[in-house]
Amino acid sequence: MLNTCFLSLEHYDQPVYIGTISELANTVFTVIFTAEMLFKLLGLGCYNYFTDGYNMFDCFIVILSDIELMMPGEEGSGVSVFRAFRLLRIFKLVKSWTSLRSLLQTILRSIGAISNLGLLTFLFLFINSLMAKQLFLFPLY
Repeated sequence: MLNTCFLSLEHYDQPVYIGTISELANTVFTVIFTAEMLFKLLGLGCYNYFTDGYNMFDCFIVILSDIELMMPGEEGSGVSVFRAFRLLRIFKLVKSWTSLRSLLQTILRSIGAISNLGLLTFLFLFINSLMAKQLFLFPLY
């Protein structure tokens, strides 16, 4: 949660001290997450570690964070996009938070119906735009 709070501090035209704090927090959290991954890998062993989907997901996020930390880049470069993937670590809470898990399952089950509704809305807007084009292209006067 603290990682998410520090990642949300960055904004346009921010003071220099916020950028410095953000870079320091990025380094600290990357080291903590890498150490956590290595301890779990040593404790569980490779096979048991990679049989759990959450651990594979966490390993992917940690590797991206390590790549972002090791690559030199300026503030405007695209390297910092790897930092945004660390926000996905919040989904590790799904494992222990049952109400969040049931909410996500409900959303995933309803995606099919939502996509049908979106397609119907798109079709409605498309037909109305064609009718408006015809109406404004050939006035009735």
